[in-house]
Order: sequence, then C-alpha cells, then structure tokens
Amino acid sequence: MEGESQIPSDMKRITIPEKNYLYHLHNGKRENIANTFGAMYDYAKFNGLSAGKMKIDKGYTVEGKELEHHLYIELPWT
Repeated sequence: MEGESQIPSDMKRITIPEKNYLYHLHNGKRENIANTFGAMYDYAKFNGLSAGKMKIDKGYTVEGKELEHHLYIELPWT
C-alpha cells in the first residue's frame, strides 16, 4: 500500500475490499447514526438489495467535532 504509515501495536490494519456499497452522507448528530444505518437497511430491503453486515462510518475527528459522516453498507451480492 502506497504511503503506509506506522500504526500503534494494539491496532490492526485492514484492507477494505473493493465492492459495491450503499452510501449516505449523514449530516446529523452522532447519536443518530444508528438510526441512519437502520434507514439505509430499510431502503435496501424496500429496493430489493441484499445489504451485508459490514458497515463503515468515515468522518470521526480527533477533536470530536464532526460535521458529517460518510456511511457505507456492503452490498455483497451486487
């Protein structure tokens, strides 16, 4: 991986596979992210999409002052 950096010894690097994902930009409170993921699963089911268990929430900051979160749910069979 180009530009690899050192990671702390108590952490583990993973590679997220290139697949299809359902995406939503969450512009709400952190406390509502679980509800947004739930709405994404509902959307997938309503539209006949098979949503997987893997979820990604990209947007946390060290300061904890996130303005938005990029949410992804794996679509394993697309």
